[in-house]
Amino acid sequence: MKVTLINPPQRFTKFQINAGVIPPLGIMYLASALRVAGHEPCVIDSIVEDVENIYDLEGGFSCRGLGFTEIIERIPSDTSLICFSNLFSIGFPITSLLAKETKNAFPDIPIAVGGAHCSALPMETISEPSIDFVGVGEGEETIVQFVNNLHDLNAIKKIDWLAY
Repeated sequence: MKVTLINPPQRFTKFQINAGVIPPLGIMYLASALRVAGHEPCVIDSIVEDVENIYDLEGGFSCRGLGFTEIIERIPSDTSLICFSNLFSIGFPITSLLAKETKNAFPDIPIAVGGAHCSALPMETISEPSIDFVGVGEGEETIVQFVNNLHDLNAIKKIDWLAY
């Protein structure tokens, strides 16, 4: 099964002189676990793929990385699941907006979000209408169970560390 893993654009303020680029290790761990389990991960690291692109979004958010349109265009049309990483709560408004636009482009594809923000605030994260599932805690085992049972809601309900 093809799974798209996305590292969203990085949020920063006009007062920051420097915003470091952190390799998306969580996504890499998930991609590795999926590959070992026989699935086909597609990774979109929007920061690294266009680190010098800086733009503003509604609400006064400044971002660095690929624009939303470019990210959505890179999602394979035959993907079965779209996942976003959200490490820091400061970035959740960006993830939420990107998830909304992604859901508009792929209304029939489930969207999942994971990361430290989601582990700390799973109910707030899942309350976003465009987000279908939230991974809580370490995701390497959870994502494989989830993808293996993606079309079986009864099996998904039995997966620990998954909110829906």
